[in-house]
Amino acid sequence: MTGGARLAAAASAVAVLAGCTGAPDTTRADDPADYAHELFVGTNAARTEAGLDPLVWDECVAAAALARAQVVADTDTLEHQPLQAPCADNAAAGENLSYSEEDAATIVDRWMASPGHEANVVSTEFVDAGVGCVVDGALMACSWVAQGEAVSLEP
Repeated sequence: MTGGARLAAAASAVAVLAGCTGAPDTTRADDPADYAHELFVGTNAARTEAGLDPLVWDECVAAAALARAQVVADTDTLEHQPLQAPCADNAAAGENLSYSEEDAATIVDRWMASPGHEANVVSTEFVDAGVGCVVDGALMACSWVAQGEAVSLEP
């Protein structure tokens, strides 16, 4: 195996969790806000391609996503915590996480290749979303959170 082939094989082996970790890509946006925007645009493109309306950016949801991304960076762990819609009472909610050196487009591709992650992106229950990212050394820790409309439990 040539050095380049070994490097490619090693890079592929690093991507253990679909959409979660990956090999270095020097085209990654280094600004967390830019990277978060790229993830948001990429997931909305995937929704549009699936015949769905794009999600609306929500600053409240983005703030919750940023707090969740900080936990990923602080703990070096991709672990979903219990999630309730952060900004809409009794609404459906979903989250995709990433902790990687890869560019945002690659993360979206990995999410769309993973049934659970894809189900979040194309859920018809969700109407708005936010993304928060935090730089952690060479890695970008991100949380994409989507939620549905608030639901009243009053009779």
